[in-house]
Amino acid sequence: NLPHEWLSDETRGNADLWKWAYQIVLTRAVTSSSPSTDGDERDVDVDDDDENEHGDLRLLPLADMINHSHEPNVEILHDEYGNAYVQAIRDIPANTPLCRSYGNPANPSYLLARYGFLEEDHPWSFCKLLPGHVTEEMVDLGYHPHRLLFDKTTGDVSEEVWDVLLYLVLGDEDTCGDGGATQRQFHRAHLEGNHEVKAQIHREWYVHTLATLAEHVEEVLRELEVLEE
Repeated sequence: NLPHEWLSDETRGNADLWKWAYQIVLTRAVTSSSPSTDGDERDVDVDDDDENEHGDLRLLPLADMINHSHEPNVEILHDEYGNAYVQAIRDIPANTPLCRSYGNPANPSYLLARYGFLEEDHPWSFCKLLPGHVTEEMVDLGYHPHRLLFDKTTGDVSEEVWDVLLYLVLGDEDTCGDGGATQRQFHRAHLEGNHEVKAQIHREWYVHTLATLAEHVEEVLRELEVLEE
């Protein structure tokens, strides 16, 4: 627990100051991973929904000045005594900035919420497909921020986006009207690796899937307009 004896009443009662301190720590801390095969611990920064996130938050003066890149050239390690040091993971030419990964740039929400920035030069981004309930079947089909992607330069979307959207279309009784039979058939074909059946269902329902994707894009654009006001 934080000792309060040396804090003035003004400091203890200053909510804005506590929020500032919290943000300073959160945006500069790194998460230590479990020991690697060489006995050292590597610091990692992963998305907040990543099941592999574990370890302690650590403040590393000077090392926290290293910028983010989706093509990092260094990593931060700790030895058995808790000392931190920066190690190159590839050749670094002279006068090249040191960079490490703060998280998957394809999921910009995490980078923005945790660190307050977006990586604009990364071509892929999470498509922001957020249904009211994510089922195990949708996860099987690839529902994850790292896989539901669209290309910001071409407008292409990943195969997982089409699969999840089609699954949602097939689950709409007003649209499909077969009690979920085709939806179950599509999921089963995915699990069995039956690409022929999957492709056939995609072709049959392409118009509906495309319309659902267009509605999603329009909804996101409307939300962005509200945020820009």
